[in-house]
Amino acid sequence: GLSPSAYVKKRGAYAPELAEKIYRMYIDMAFRNRFLHADLHAGNIMIDENDRVVLIDTGLAHEFPNYYVKRYLRIYLCIAAVDGYLQIDNYYSGRTHLITPEDKKALGFDMHVMYQKWDKNRQKDLTVLWLRVMVLLRKHKVVMDRELMMMMISDITMSGVVHEFDPAFDVVEFVRHEIPRLIFNDGKLALNDPYLLSASRRDLLKDIRTAMGMEVPDIDFAAQA
Repeated sequence: GLSPSAYVKKRGAYAPELAEKIYRMYIDMAFRNRFLHADLHAGNIMIDENDRVVLIDTGLAHEFPNYYVKRYLRIYLCIAAVDGYLQIDNYYSGRTHLITPEDKKALGFDMHVMYQKWDKNRQKDLTVLWLRVMVLLRKHKVVMDRELMMMMISDITMSGVVHEFDPAFDVVEFVRHEIPRLIFNDGKLALNDPYLLSASRRDLLKDIRTAMGMEVPDIDFAAQA
């Protein structure tokens, strides 16, 4: 097989169809099959002679329990809602003993402001957002879950991989279309899930509004900061 860069060089052109195939494989691996290749990088992704995507060096893999799949889906929903307060509620759900109410409020405020700024200058992947989240959590001395750190790094890595095949590939937009399939086809979240309801109010997830049959007016989230 060929590495992404070698494949594009041999082909002499970018391959948008492979960018989409690879990113769909990645999110299906995490959210539907509930495991993650723990050493994802361009050197461990090969394209065979039939344009099939092949993962190698699979000795390191991490299985995600179902509750964590739901939690990470909610992270995406909070990003879609551009709601930093909701994100911190999600992060500390079921374990509020790990943070004081005052510290949680301060962290939520900083996260919300950062989300708002990111949304106004959104790029085609989550790399900048995840890096800012890491800096913010470090500033507030938050101990990060290994699963969350693994997914954030994997998101950043896979964004780089798919952009080798197609520099114009919009990861955020692609995920926007894939989230309804992941949520509804597999029953990952209930229709009254608070994170889902919040995200459904944002234009970024119009597909979820349609799937839920909801007509909810947009809210000026920036005014709530």
